[in-house]
Amino acid sequence: MITVIAENQTASPIPLANLGAPNGEIPASGSVTLSDFNAFSEIQDDEQLASLVDSDDVLLNIGGGTLSKADSAALLTPVTPDDIPTGGGPDDRIEVYDSAGGQNFTTSAIVVDFDVERVNTVPASFTLNAGGSVTVNFSGVVIASFITSFGGGNNRATTRTALFLNGAEVPGTRSWGYHRNNASNEDTGGGFAEFAVASGDVIDVRAVRESGGVTMFTLANGSRLRIERLS
Repeated sequence: MITVIAENQTASPIPLANLGAPNGEIPASGSVTLSDFNAFSEIQDDEQLASLVDSDDVLLNIGGGTLSKADSAALLTPVTPDDIPTGGGPDDRIEVYDSAGGQNFTTSAIVVDFDVERVNTVPASFTLNAGGSVTVNFSGVVIASFITSFGGGNNRATTRTALFLNGAEVPGTRSWGYHRNNASNEDTGGGFAEFAVASGDVIDVRAVRESGGVTMFTLANGSRLRIERLS
């Protein structure tokens, strides 16, 4: 239950007809306990109490602390459907992964094809595109992290991966892999970064072979990208 106390800020008694005020008033320079409520919405329809707060005659006390005029007025203001955001907010997140693998690459970079959406808590915030990139549908700050896994033939080679934002590499997100002269070479690397985004920005992960003469390829179920909205 919620206890709401109305405190009289004047030196004269103030009439309060509803809400269970004893004798229908708030004593001069005193206070009344209006009663116990299950929710604040039960006092938000009382226009008389709202008017008294607006005129600086009454402040509300919740849990032993007197609220400011602004906070008292806010407590008495009902929440309407228009006040509830239809988009997302912090904790929106998407996680995608590459289920198929088999993307070949050498010295021309590829966009890792994340083809399966494992999690998308608010679809209005993120869109997984064909080809593996993700479009951000809001302006704010995100943290993005990725893991990639590659295989290669029987030859030495070095691979490099990184996060990209609108086609530009995100600084500090590079990851390298080294493949020895062995037919069963496989490696995994990853990176992450926190950065600002604008609605319509595109995030992806790109891989390229830096050295060596072998064709590299993505491994099935070995690469994933996770993006979380921070603000």
